[in-house]
Amino acid sequence: CSSDLPLCIALQTDKDSLKVLILEALGKIGYPQAMPFVQLQIETARQPQVVTAAQNALRQIESISGRSAAGMDAAALFYDLAEQYYYDRGSLAADPRADMANVWCFRDHALTPTRVPRDVFNEILAMRCAEQAIQLRSSFDDALALWIAANFRREAQLGVIAVDSEAHDDALDADATHPGDRPRAIYFARTAGSRFAHMVLARGVQDRDAAVVLGAVSALAATAGAANLVGPEDAKQPLVETLAFPDVLIRVRAALAMGAALPAQPFSGGEKVVPVLAEALMLTGKKQALVIDADQENRNRLVGILRDRGFVVAAGDTLVAGLNAAREQLPCTDVIFLASDIDKPALAQGLAEIRKDFAFSTSPVVILAKSGHTLLAQRIADADERVAQVIANADADRILDAWQSVARTTGRIELTDELAFQLATQAIDVLHQITLTGSKVYDYTKAEAALQAVLGGRELSLQTAAARVLAMLKSPQAQTALASAALNPDNDMQLRLVAFDALARSARVNGNLLDEGTINTLIQAVRAADDLTVRTAASAALGALNLPANHAADLIKAQCAG
Repeated sequence: CSSDLPLCIALQTDKDSLKVLILEALGKIGYPQAMPFVQLQIETARQPQVVTAAQNALRQIESISGRSAAGMDAAALFYDLAEQYYYDRGSLAADPRADMANVWCFRDHALTPTRVPRDVFNEILAMRCAEQAIQLRSSFDDALALWIAANFRREAQLGVIAVDSEAHDDALDADATHPGDRPRAIYFARTAGSRFAHMVLARGVQDRDAAVVLGAVSALAATAGAANLVGPEDAKQPLVETLAFPDVLIRVRAALAMGAALPAQPFSGGEKVVPVLAEALMLTGKKQALVIDADQENRNRLVGILRDRGFVVAAGDTLVAGLNAAREQLPCTDVIFLASDIDKPALAQGLAEIRKDFAFSTSPVVILAKSGHTLLAQRIADADERVAQVIANADADRILDAWQSVARTTGRIELTDELAFQLATQAIDVLHQITLTGSKVYDYTKAEAALQAVLGGRELSLQTAAARVLAMLKSPQAQTALASAALNPDNDMQLRLVAFDALARSARVNGNLLDEGTINTLIQAVRAADDLTVRTAASAALGALNLPANHAADLIKAQCAG
Protein backbone atom coordinates (compact mmCIF):
# COMPACT_ATOMS: atom_id res chain seq x y z
CA CYS A 1 0.00 0.00 0.00
CA SER A 2 1.09 3.58 -0.57
CA SER A 3 0.65 6.68 1.52
CA ASP A 4 1.24 10.40 1.40
CA LEU A 5 3.83 9.72 4.09
CA PRO A 6 6.93 8.16 2.48
CA LEU A 7 8.13 7.17 5.94
CA CYS A 8 5.21 4.75 6.25
CA ILE A 9 6.19 3.06 3.01
CA ALA A 10 9.80 2.89 4.13
CA LEU A 11 8.71 0.56 6.95
CA GLN A 12 8.88 -2.17 4.31
CA THR A 13 12.67 -2.15 4.71
CA ASP A 14 14.21 -5.36 6.00
CA LYS A 15 16.60 -3.44 8.28
CA ASP A 16 15.20 -3.56 11.80
CA SER A 17 17.39 -0.72 13.07
CA LEU A 18 16.01 1.54 10.34
CA LYS A 19 12.45 0.47 11.16
CA VAL A 20 12.97 1.56 14.77
CA LEU A 21 14.20 5.00 13.65
CA ILE A 22 11.26 5.39 11.28
CA LEU A 23 8.77 4.40 13.97
CA GLU A 24 10.27 6.88 16.41
CA ALA A 25 9.93 9.61 13.77
CA LEU A 26 6.33 8.67 13.00
CA GLY A 27 5.48 8.78 16.70
CA LYS A 28 6.88 12.28 17.04
CA ILE A 29 5.08 13.53 13.90
CA GLY A 30 1.78 12.13 15.18
CA TYR A 31 -0.12 11.87 11.90
CA PRO A 32 -3.09 9.47 12.33
CA GLN A 33 -2.60 8.28 8.74
CA ALA A 34 0.41 6.33 10.01
CA MET A 35 -1.68 4.20 12.39
CA PRO A 36 -2.31 1.19 10.10
CA PHE A 37 1.35 1.03 9.07
CA VAL A 38 2.48 1.13 12.69
CA GLN A 39 -0.14 -1.41 13.79
CA LEU A 40 1.04 -3.72 11.01
CA GLN A 41 4.52 -3.71 12.56
CA ILE A 42 3.03 -4.57 15.95
CA GLU A 43 1.28 -7.57 14.38
CA THR A 44 4.05 -8.83 12.08
CA ALA A 45 7.48 -7.67 13.24
CA ARG A 46 9.75 -10.45 14.46
CA GLN A 47 12.18 -8.43 16.52
CA PRO A 48 11.00 -7.34 19.99
CA GLN A 49 12.64 -3.91 19.66
CA VAL A 50 10.61 -3.20 16.51
CA VAL A 51 7.37 -4.24 18.22
CA THR A 52 8.18 -2.06 21.22
CA ALA A 53 9.05 0.90 19.03
CA ALA A 54 5.76 0.44 17.13
CA GLN A 55 3.74 0.26 20.34
CA ASN A 56 5.35 3.44 21.61
CA ALA A 57 4.79 5.18 18.27
CA LEU A 58 1.10 4.22 18.21
CA ARG A 59 0.58 5.62 21.73
CA GLN A 60 2.24 8.87 20.70
CA ILE A 61 0.14 9.17 17.55
CA GLU A 62 -3.04 8.56 19.52
CA SER A 63 -2.03 11.20 22.04
CA ILE A 64 -1.11 13.84 19.46
CA SER A 65 -3.96 13.22 17.02
CA GLY A 66 -6.70 12.51 19.54
CA ARG A 67 -7.69 9.38 17.62
CA SER A 68 -7.74 5.88 19.04
CA ALA A 69 -6.84 2.58 17.42
CA ALA A 70 -8.21 0.56 20.33
CA GLY A 71 -9.78 -2.73 19.26
CA MET A 72 -8.75 -2.33 15.62
CA ASP A 73 -6.31 -4.57 13.82
CA ALA A 74 -4.18 -3.39 10.91
CA ALA A 75 -6.75 -4.51 8.34
CA ALA A 76 -9.48 -2.43 9.97
CA LEU A 77 -7.16 0.57 10.23
CA PHE A 78 -6.19 0.32 6.57
CA TYR A 79 -9.87 0.15 5.63
CA ASP A 80 -10.56 3.20 7.78
CA LEU A 81 -7.73 5.06 6.06
CA ALA A 82 -9.05 4.01 2.66
CA GLU A 83 -12.42 5.52 3.59
CA GLN A 84 -10.69 8.75 4.63
CA TYR A 85 -8.85 9.02 1.33
CA TYR A 86 -12.04 8.25 -0.57
CA TYR A 87 -13.96 11.09 1.02
CA ASP A 88 -11.34 13.60 2.23
CA ARG A 89 -10.49 16.36 -0.22
CA GLY A 90 -8.84 18.46 2.49
CA SER A 91 -6.02 17.35 4.76
CA LEU A 92 -5.38 14.09 2.90
CA ALA A 93 -5.47 15.58 -0.59
CA ALA A 94 -2.37 16.26 -2.64
CA ASP A 95 -0.97 19.78 -2.87
CA PRO A 96 -3.60 21.76 -4.83
CA ARG A 97 -0.90 24.04 -6.24
CA ALA A 98 0.54 21.22 -8.36
CA ASP A 99 -1.07 19.30 -11.21
CA MET A 100 0.80 16.10 -10.31
CA ALA A 101 1.41 14.23 -7.06
CA ASN A 102 3.71 11.44 -5.88
CA VAL A 103 2.51 7.97 -5.02
CA TRP A 104 5.31 6.19 -3.15
CA CYS A 105 6.31 2.53 -3.36
CA PHE A 106 9.21 0.57 -1.87
CA ARG A 107 11.11 -1.22 -4.63
CA ASP A 108 14.60 -2.68 -4.66
CA HIS A 109 15.25 -1.53 -1.09
CA ALA A 110 14.47 2.09 -1.95
CA LEU A 111 11.54 4.51 -1.94
CA THR A 112 10.32 5.13 -5.47
CA PRO A 113 7.84 7.86 -6.44
CA THR A 114 5.32 7.56 -9.28
CA ARG A 115 3.86 10.78 -10.63
CA VAL A 116 0.08 10.77 -11.03
CA PRO A 117 -2.51 13.46 -11.80
CA ARG A 118 -3.51 15.25 -8.60
CA ASP A 119 -7.19 14.63 -9.35
CA VAL A 120 -6.84 10.86 -8.87
CA PHE A 121 -4.38 10.90 -5.98
CA ASN A 122 -7.04 10.22 -3.35
CA GLU A 123 -8.69 7.46 -5.39
CA ILE A 124 -5.35 5.70 -5.93
CA LEU A 125 -4.51 5.90 -2.23
CA ALA A 126 -7.99 4.66 -1.28
CA MET A 127 -7.52 1.67 -3.59
CA ARG A 128 -4.06 0.88 -2.26
CA CYS A 129 -5.15 1.01 1.35
CA ALA A 130 -8.16 -1.15 0.54
CA GLU A 131 -5.82 -3.61 -1.20
CA GLN A 132 -3.71 -3.83 1.94
CA ALA A 133 -6.83 -4.47 4.04
CA ILE A 134 -7.85 -7.28 1.68
CA GLN A 135 -4.37 -8.81 1.78
CA LEU A 136 -4.53 -8.91 5.57
CA ARG A 137 -8.12 -10.16 5.67
CA SER A 138 -9.15 -11.90 2.48
CA SER A 139 -12.86 -11.93 3.38
CA PHE A 140 -12.97 -8.16 3.98
CA ASP A 141 -16.08 -7.50 1.88
CA ASP A 142 -16.38 -3.80 2.68
CA ALA A 143 -12.79 -3.20 1.60
CA LEU A 144 -13.35 -4.98 -1.70
CA ALA A 145 -16.50 -2.96 -2.40
CA LEU A 146 -14.67 0.26 -1.56
CA TRP A 147 -11.82 -0.68 -3.91
CA ILE A 148 -14.28 -1.19 -6.77
CA ALA A 149 -16.03 2.13 -6.06
CA ALA A 150 -12.72 4.00 -5.92
CA ASN A 151 -11.68 2.41 -9.20
CA PHE A 152 -14.84 3.66 -10.93
CA ARG A 153 -14.27 7.11 -9.49
CA ARG A 154 -10.60 7.05 -10.52
CA GLU A 155 -11.57 6.42 -14.11
CA ALA A 156 -14.14 9.21 -14.04
CA GLN A 157 -11.62 11.63 -12.53
CA LEU A 158 -9.22 10.80 -15.34
CA GLY A 159 -11.87 11.86 -17.84
CA VAL A 160 -12.80 8.42 -19.13
CA ILE A 161 -15.81 8.73 -21.42
CA ALA A 162 -17.64 5.58 -20.24
CA VAL A 163 -16.91 3.90 -16.92
CA ASP A 164 -19.25 1.06 -17.92
CA SER A 165 -17.05 0.03 -20.84
CA GLU A 166 -14.31 -2.59 -21.02
CA ALA A 167 -12.61 -0.90 -23.98
CA HIS A 168 -9.32 0.88 -23.42
CA ASP A 169 -9.59 4.64 -23.05
CA ASP A 170 -6.52 6.75 -23.72
CA ALA A 171 -7.38 8.91 -20.71
CA LEU A 172 -6.33 6.01 -18.48
CA ASP A 173 -2.74 6.33 -19.66
CA ALA A 174 -2.30 9.39 -17.45
CA ASP A 175 -2.24 7.12 -14.37
CA ALA A 176 1.17 5.47 -14.37
CA THR A 177 0.25 3.30 -11.38
CA HIS A 178 -2.15 1.31 -13.59
CA PRO A 179 -0.48 -0.19 -16.68
CA GLY A 180 -2.35 0.07 -19.96
CA ASP A 181 -2.94 -3.69 -20.13
CA ARG A 182 -4.80 -3.78 -16.81
CA PRO A 183 -8.55 -4.53 -17.11
CA ARG A 184 -11.06 -1.72 -16.69
CA ALA A 185 -13.00 -1.09 -13.48
CA ILE A 186 -16.14 -2.73 -14.87
CA TYR A 187 -14.19 -5.99 -15.29
CA PHE A 188 -13.49 -6.20 -11.56
CA ALA A 189 -17.05 -5.16 -10.65
CA ARG A 190 -18.56 -7.89 -12.82
CA THR A 191 -16.10 -10.47 -11.58
CA ALA A 192 -16.91 -9.69 -7.94
CA GLY A 193 -20.58 -10.53 -8.51
CA SER A 194 -23.96 -9.05 -7.67
CA ARG A 195 -23.55 -8.84 -3.89
CA PHE A 196 -20.55 -6.54 -4.20
CA ALA A 197 -22.15 -4.58 -7.02
CA HIS A 198 -25.08 -3.86 -4.71
CA MET A 199 -22.65 -2.66 -2.03
CA VAL A 200 -20.90 -0.37 -4.50
CA LEU A 201 -24.25 0.90 -5.73
CA ALA A 202 -25.39 1.71 -2.20
CA ARG A 203 -22.29 3.86 -1.71
CA GLY A 204 -22.79 5.61 -5.04
CA VAL A 205 -26.47 6.33 -4.40
CA GLN A 206 -25.70 7.68 -0.93
CA ASP A 207 -23.00 9.96 -2.36
CA ARG A 208 -25.00 10.73 -5.54
CA ASP A 209 -21.87 9.80 -7.44
CA ALA A 210 -22.92 9.23 -11.04
CA ALA A 211 -19.76 7.37 -12.07
CA VAL A 212 -19.96 4.85 -9.22
CA VAL A 213 -23.70 4.34 -9.67
CA LEU A 214 -23.41 3.84 -13.43
CA GLY A 215 -20.58 1.34 -13.02
CA ALA A 216 -22.43 -0.65 -10.37
CA VAL A 217 -25.70 -0.72 -12.32
CA SER A 218 -23.86 -1.89 -15.44
CA ALA A 219 -22.18 -4.66 -13.47
CA LEU A 220 -25.51 -5.78 -12.05
CA ALA A 221 -27.13 -5.77 -15.48
CA ALA A 222 -24.45 -8.11 -16.78
CA THR A 223 -24.27 -10.55 -13.88
CA ALA A 224 -27.46 -10.62 -11.82
CA GLY A 225 -30.65 -12.56 -12.44
CA ALA A 226 -33.97 -11.66 -10.87
CA ALA A 227 -33.19 -13.42 -7.59
CA ASN A 228 -30.01 -11.41 -7.10
CA LEU A 229 -31.29 -8.16 -8.57
CA VAL A 230 -34.57 -7.24 -6.91
CA GLY A 231 -36.34 -8.20 -3.73
CA PRO A 232 -37.19 -7.04 -0.21
CA GLU A 233 -33.62 -7.25 1.13
CA ASP A 234 -32.12 -3.94 2.23
CA ALA A 235 -29.03 -4.55 0.07
CA LYS A 236 -31.17 -4.51 -3.08
CA GLN A 237 -33.05 -1.26 -2.39
CA PRO A 238 -30.42 1.15 -3.80
CA LEU A 239 -31.09 -0.26 -7.28
CA VAL A 240 -34.73 0.77 -6.98
CA GLU A 241 -33.62 4.20 -5.79
CA THR A 242 -31.66 4.70 -9.00
CA LEU A 243 -34.97 4.78 -10.89
CA ALA A 244 -35.32 8.31 -9.51
CA PHE A 245 -31.67 9.28 -9.98
CA PRO A 246 -31.14 12.73 -11.52
CA ASP A 247 -29.04 11.33 -14.37
CA VAL A 248 -31.38 9.96 -17.07
CA LEU A 249 -28.78 7.48 -18.33
CA ILE A 250 -28.56 5.87 -14.89
CA ARG A 251 -32.35 5.74 -14.54
CA VAL A 252 -32.66 3.99 -17.87
CA ARG A 253 -29.80 1.55 -17.27
CA ALA A 254 -31.36 0.55 -13.96
CA ALA A 255 -34.79 0.07 -15.54
CA LEU A 256 -33.28 -2.00 -18.35
CA ALA A 257 -31.57 -4.28 -15.83
CA MET A 258 -34.68 -4.76 -13.69
CA GLY A 259 -36.99 -5.14 -16.67
CA ALA A 260 -34.81 -7.73 -18.39
CA ALA A 261 -34.56 -9.74 -15.16
CA LEU A 262 -38.32 -10.51 -15.42
CA PRO A 263 -38.86 -11.09 -11.68
CA ALA A 264 -41.68 -13.45 -10.78
CA GLN A 265 -42.71 -11.62 -7.62
CA PRO A 266 -43.66 -7.95 -7.15
CA PHE A 267 -41.15 -5.78 -5.33
CA SER A 268 -41.16 -2.33 -3.78
CA GLY A 269 -40.56 0.28 -6.47
CA GLY A 270 -41.24 -2.11 -9.33
CA GLU A 271 -44.03 0.14 -10.60
CA LYS A 272 -41.39 2.69 -11.66
CA VAL A 273 -39.62 0.38 -14.12
CA VAL A 274 -41.97 0.62 -17.10
CA PRO A 275 -42.39 4.43 -16.90
CA VAL A 276 -38.61 4.80 -17.04
CA LEU A 277 -38.45 2.43 -20.00
CA ALA A 278 -41.09 4.63 -21.64
CA GLU A 279 -38.87 7.62 -20.87
CA ALA A 280 -36.04 5.88 -22.71
CA LEU A 281 -38.24 5.58 -25.82
CA MET A 282 -38.60 9.36 -25.93
CA LEU A 283 -34.92 10.27 -25.58
CA THR A 284 -33.81 12.61 -28.33
CA GLY A 285 -30.09 12.79 -27.66
CA LYS A 286 -30.39 16.55 -27.23
CA LYS A 287 -28.45 18.03 -24.33
CA GLN A 288 -30.32 20.04 -21.70
CA ALA A 289 -28.86 23.22 -20.19
CA LEU A 290 -29.93 25.81 -17.62
CA VAL A 291 -28.53 29.36 -17.71
CA ILE A 292 -28.84 31.61 -14.65
CA ASP A 293 -27.57 35.16 -15.08
CA ALA A 294 -29.13 38.49 -14.10
CA ASP A 295 -27.32 40.15 -17.00
CA GLN A 296 -29.91 39.76 -19.75
CA GLU A 297 -27.46 40.49 -22.56
CA ASN A 298 -24.98 37.83 -21.45
CA ARG A 299 -27.79 35.39 -20.62
CA ASN A 300 -29.26 35.74 -24.10
CA ARG A 301 -25.79 35.43 -25.64
CA LEU A 302 -25.13 32.15 -23.84
CA VAL A 303 -28.61 30.79 -24.59
CA GLY A 304 -27.95 31.50 -28.26
CA ILE A 305 -24.56 29.76 -28.17
CA LEU A 306 -26.05 26.66 -26.59
CA ARG A 307 -29.03 26.45 -28.91
CA ASP A 308 -26.73 26.80 -31.91
CA ARG A 309 -24.86 23.76 -30.57
CA GLY A 310 -28.03 21.67 -30.30
CA PHE A 311 -28.95 22.22 -26.64
CA VAL A 312 -32.45 22.57 -25.29
CA VAL A 313 -32.12 25.56 -22.96
CA ALA A 314 -34.04 26.96 -19.99
CA ALA A 315 -32.99 30.28 -18.45
CA GLY A 316 -33.68 32.61 -15.54
CA ASP A 317 -32.37 35.81 -14.00
CA THR A 318 -32.34 34.40 -10.45
CA LEU A 319 -31.64 31.01 -8.93
CA VAL A 320 -35.29 30.40 -8.08
CA ALA A 321 -36.52 31.47 -11.52
CA GLY A 322 -33.89 29.37 -13.26
CA LEU A 323 -34.55 26.18 -11.29
CA ASN A 324 -38.30 26.56 -11.78
CA ALA A 325 -37.79 27.01 -15.53
CA ALA A 326 -35.67 23.85 -15.65
CA ARG A 327 -38.30 21.85 -13.78
CA GLU A 328 -40.98 22.94 -16.23
CA GLN A 329 -39.02 22.78 -19.49
CA LEU A 330 -36.25 20.17 -19.15
CA PRO A 331 -36.65 16.41 -18.57
CA CYS A 332 -33.13 16.39 -17.12
CA THR A 333 -30.34 18.93 -16.69
CA ASP A 334 -26.95 18.13 -18.22
CA VAL A 335 -25.31 21.38 -17.11
CA ILE A 336 -26.09 24.53 -15.14
CA PHE A 337 -24.34 27.77 -16.12
CA LEU A 338 -24.42 29.95 -13.01
CA ALA A 339 -23.32 33.59 -12.90
CA SER A 340 -20.94 34.34 -10.04
CA ASP A 341 -22.79 37.54 -9.11
CA ILE A 342 -26.15 35.94 -8.35
CA ASP A 343 -27.90 37.47 -5.39
CA LYS A 344 -30.32 36.19 -2.78
CA PRO A 345 -28.75 33.73 -2.42
CA ALA A 346 -25.14 34.52 -3.21
CA LEU A 347 -22.93 32.12 -5.14
CA ALA A 348 -21.81 29.72 -2.38
CA GLN A 349 -25.27 29.45 -0.87
CA GLY A 350 -26.80 29.14 -4.32
CA LEU A 351 -24.63 26.14 -5.07
CA ALA A 352 -25.64 24.61 -1.75
CA GLU A 353 -29.30 25.08 -2.67
CA ILE A 354 -28.72 23.37 -6.03
CA ARG A 355 -27.13 20.36 -4.34
CA LYS A 356 -30.02 20.05 -1.88
CA ASP A 357 -32.47 19.64 -4.74
CA PHE A 358 -32.42 16.00 -5.88
CA ALA A 359 -33.22 16.92 -9.49
CA PHE A 360 -30.02 18.98 -9.74
CA SER A 361 -27.84 17.37 -7.09
CA THR A 362 -25.46 15.72 -9.57
CA SER A 363 -25.66 18.25 -12.41
CA PRO A 364 -22.31 19.71 -13.49
CA VAL A 365 -22.15 23.43 -12.76
CA VAL A 366 -20.08 25.94 -14.71
CA ILE A 367 -19.62 29.23 -12.88
CA LEU A 368 -19.67 32.27 -15.15
CA ALA A 369 -17.03 34.34 -13.40
CA LYS A 370 -17.79 38.06 -13.55
CA SER A 371 -15.25 40.84 -13.08
CA GLY A 372 -13.71 40.70 -9.61
CA HIS A 373 -15.06 37.18 -8.93
CA THR A 374 -12.42 35.06 -10.65
CA LEU A 375 -10.59 34.02 -7.49
CA LEU A 376 -13.85 33.22 -5.68
CA ALA A 377 -15.09 31.14 -8.61
CA GLN A 378 -11.79 29.28 -8.86
CA ARG A 379 -11.73 28.56 -5.13
CA ILE A 380 -15.24 27.10 -5.24
CA ALA A 381 -14.43 25.05 -8.35
CA ASP A 382 -11.26 23.67 -6.75
CA ALA A 383 -13.28 22.48 -3.74
CA ASP A 384 -15.97 20.66 -5.73
CA GLU A 385 -15.20 18.26 -8.58
CA ARG A 386 -18.69 18.86 -9.99
CA VAL A 387 -17.93 22.55 -10.58
CA ALA A 388 -15.85 24.35 -13.20
CA GLN A 389 -15.44 28.05 -13.90
CA VAL A 390 -14.97 30.18 -16.98
CA ILE A 391 -14.90 33.92 -17.64
CA ALA A 392 -18.52 35.04 -18.11
CA ASN A 393 -17.91 36.59 -21.52
CA ALA A 394 -15.77 33.69 -22.83
CA ASP A 395 -16.35 32.46 -26.35
CA ALA A 396 -18.42 29.40 -27.25
CA ASP A 397 -15.53 26.94 -27.38
CA ARG A 398 -14.22 27.84 -23.91
CA ILE A 399 -17.68 27.72 -22.38
CA LEU A 400 -18.40 24.28 -23.82
CA ASP A 401 -14.93 23.02 -22.94
CA ALA A 402 -15.60 23.94 -19.30
CA TRP A 403 -18.84 21.97 -19.33
CA GLN A 404 -17.30 18.91 -21.01
CA SER A 405 -14.39 18.89 -18.58
CA VAL A 406 -16.56 18.84 -15.46
CA ALA A 407 -19.04 16.41 -17.06
CA ARG A 408 -16.24 13.90 -17.66
CA THR A 409 -14.93 14.35 -14.14
CA THR A 410 -18.33 13.59 -12.62
CA GLY A 411 -18.80 10.51 -14.78
CA ARG A 412 -21.75 11.86 -16.75
CA ILE A 413 -21.92 10.41 -20.23
CA GLU A 414 -23.06 12.69 -23.02
CA LEU A 415 -26.39 11.47 -24.32
CA THR A 416 -25.65 11.49 -28.04
CA ASP A 417 -28.18 10.62 -30.73
CA GLU A 418 -26.43 7.29 -31.14
CA LEU A 419 -26.63 6.47 -27.42
CA ALA A 420 -30.25 7.63 -27.23
CA PHE A 421 -31.12 5.33 -30.14
CA GLN A 422 -29.29 2.43 -28.48
CA LEU A 423 -31.16 2.93 -25.20
CA ALA A 424 -34.51 3.23 -26.96
CA THR A 425 -33.83 0.01 -28.87
CA GLN A 426 -32.92 -1.81 -25.66
CA ALA A 427 -36.02 -0.44 -23.91
CA ILE A 428 -38.33 -1.71 -26.65
CA ASP A 429 -36.64 -5.11 -26.55
CA VAL A 430 -37.19 -5.31 -22.78
CA LEU A 431 -40.81 -4.20 -23.12
CA HIS A 432 -41.29 -6.91 -25.75
CA GLN A 433 -39.93 -9.53 -23.34
CA ILE A 434 -42.25 -8.25 -20.62
CA THR A 435 -45.32 -8.48 -22.86
CA LEU A 436 -44.39 -11.90 -24.23
CA THR A 437 -44.10 -13.35 -20.73
CA GLY A 438 -47.34 -11.70 -19.58
CA SER A 439 -45.54 -10.25 -16.57
CA LYS A 440 -47.66 -9.85 -13.44
CA VAL A 441 -45.01 -7.59 -11.94
CA TYR A 442 -44.73 -4.89 -14.59
CA ASP A 443 -47.69 -2.97 -15.99
CA TYR A 444 -46.51 -2.61 -19.56
CA THR A 445 -49.60 -0.57 -20.51
CA LYS A 446 -47.85 2.41 -18.90
CA ALA A 447 -45.56 2.49 -21.93
CA GLU A 448 -48.42 2.55 -24.45
CA ALA A 449 -48.37 6.29 -25.17
CA ALA A 450 -44.59 6.25 -25.69
CA LEU A 451 -44.84 3.21 -27.98
CA GLN A 452 -47.49 4.92 -30.07
CA ALA A 453 -45.29 8.01 -30.32
CA VAL A 454 -42.39 5.86 -31.53
CA LEU A 455 -44.66 4.14 -34.06
CA GLY A 456 -45.48 7.57 -35.45
CA GLY A 457 -41.83 8.61 -35.55
CA ARG A 458 -39.23 8.44 -38.29
CA GLU A 459 -36.82 5.70 -37.24
CA LEU A 460 -37.90 2.55 -39.08
CA SER A 461 -36.24 -0.02 -36.82
CA LEU A 462 -37.81 1.53 -33.71
CA GLN A 463 -41.18 1.85 -35.43
CA THR A 464 -41.29 -1.80 -36.41
CA ALA A 465 -40.18 -2.89 -32.94
CA ALA A 466 -42.85 -0.70 -31.34
CA ALA A 467 -45.49 -2.24 -33.59
CA ARG A 468 -44.65 -5.72 -32.33
CA VAL A 469 -45.01 -4.62 -28.71
CA LEU A 470 -48.25 -2.72 -29.34
CA ALA A 471 -49.69 -5.91 -30.82
CA MET A 472 -49.61 -7.46 -27.37
CA LEU A 473 -51.54 -4.68 -25.63
CA LYS A 474 -55.28 -5.16 -25.17
CA SER A 475 -56.12 -1.57 -25.96
CA PRO A 476 -58.38 0.03 -28.60
CA GLN A 477 -55.87 2.86 -28.88
CA ALA A 478 -52.98 0.48 -29.53
CA GLN A 479 -54.89 -1.50 -32.13
CA THR A 480 -56.07 1.67 -33.83
CA ALA A 481 -52.51 3.01 -33.94
CA LEU A 482 -51.38 -0.18 -35.68
CA ALA A 483 -54.18 0.08 -38.21
CA SER A 484 -53.38 3.73 -38.89
CA ALA A 485 -49.70 2.94 -39.47
CA ALA A 486 -50.60 0.06 -41.77
CA LEU A 487 -53.16 2.01 -43.79
CA ASN A 488 -51.11 5.20 -44.20
CA PRO A 489 -49.88 5.23 -47.84
CA ASP A 490 -47.12 7.70 -46.93
CA ASN A 491 -45.44 5.23 -44.60
CA ASP A 492 -42.49 3.08 -45.62
CA MET A 493 -43.70 -0.16 -47.20
CA GLN A 494 -41.74 -2.28 -44.73
CA LEU A 495 -43.39 -0.47 -41.82
CA ARG A 496 -46.84 -0.92 -43.36
CA LEU A 497 -46.35 -4.65 -43.79
CA VAL A 498 -45.05 -5.04 -40.22
CA ALA A 499 -47.99 -2.98 -38.94
CA PHE A 500 -50.50 -5.15 -40.84
CA ASP A 501 -48.85 -8.24 -39.36
CA ALA A 502 -48.92 -6.69 -35.88
CA LEU A 503 -52.58 -5.74 -36.37
CA ALA A 504 -53.39 -9.34 -37.28
CA ARG A 505 -51.54 -10.58 -34.19
CA SER A 506 -53.35 -8.05 -32.01
CA ALA A 507 -56.68 -9.23 -33.39
CA ARG A 508 -55.84 -12.88 -32.75
CA VAL A 509 -54.72 -12.16 -29.18
CA ASN A 510 -57.18 -9.44 -28.16
CA GLY A 511 -60.07 -9.65 -30.60
CA ASN A 512 -61.50 -6.78 -32.60
CA LEU A 513 -61.03 -3.43 -30.82
CA LEU A 514 -61.34 -1.16 -33.88
CA ASP A 515 -64.11 1.35 -34.51
CA GLU A 516 -66.39 1.07 -37.54
CA GLY A 517 -64.63 3.81 -39.51
CA THR A 518 -61.21 2.14 -39.23
CA ILE A 519 -62.71 -1.23 -40.18
CA ASN A 520 -64.29 0.27 -43.30
CA THR A 521 -60.94 1.81 -44.30
CA LEU A 522 -59.30 -1.59 -43.85
CA ILE A 523 -61.98 -3.25 -45.97
CA GLN A 524 -61.43 -0.68 -48.69
CA ALA A 525 -57.67 -1.43 -48.66
CA VAL A 526 -58.43 -5.13 -49.07
CA ARG A 527 -60.71 -4.42 -52.00
CA ALA A 528 -58.92 -1.69 -53.88
CA ALA A 529 -55.32 -1.04 -52.73
CA ASP A 530 -53.07 -0.44 -55.73
CA ASP A 531 -50.34 -2.70 -54.40
CA LEU A 532 -51.23 -6.40 -54.31
CA THR A 533 -48.78 -6.93 -51.41
CA VAL A 534 -50.69 -4.35 -49.36
CA ARG A 535 -54.03 -5.94 -50.27
CA THR A 536 -52.72 -9.35 -49.21
CA ALA A 537 -51.39 -8.08 -45.88
CA ALA A 538 -54.60 -6.13 -45.24
CA SER A 539 -56.68 -9.21 -45.97
CA ALA A 540 -54.77 -11.22 -43.36
CA ALA A 541 -55.45 -8.52 -40.78
CA LEU A 542 -59.11 -8.33 -41.77
CA GLY A 543 -59.50 -12.08 -41.46
CA ALA A 544 -57.87 -12.09 -38.01
CA LEU A 545 -60.47 -9.57 -36.83
CA ASN A 546 -63.09 -12.31 -37.41
CA LEU A 547 -65.86 -9.84 -38.21
CA PRO A 548 -69.45 -11.14 -38.25
CA ALA A 549 -70.18 -9.96 -41.82
CA ASN A 550 -68.96 -12.25 -44.63
CA HIS A 551 -66.57 -9.86 -46.36
CA ALA A 552 -64.82 -12.73 -48.12
CA ALA A 553 -68.00 -13.49 -50.11
CA ASP A 554 -68.33 -9.85 -51.12
CA LEU A 555 -64.71 -9.80 -52.29
CA ILE A 556 -65.22 -12.95 -54.40
CA LYS A 557 -68.34 -11.46 -55.97
CA ALA A 558 -66.43 -8.26 -56.77
CA GLN A 559 -63.78 -10.30 -58.59
CA CYS A 560 -66.28 -12.19 -60.67
CA ALA A 561 -66.00 -11.40 -64.40
CA GLY A 562 -69.59 -12.41 -65.11
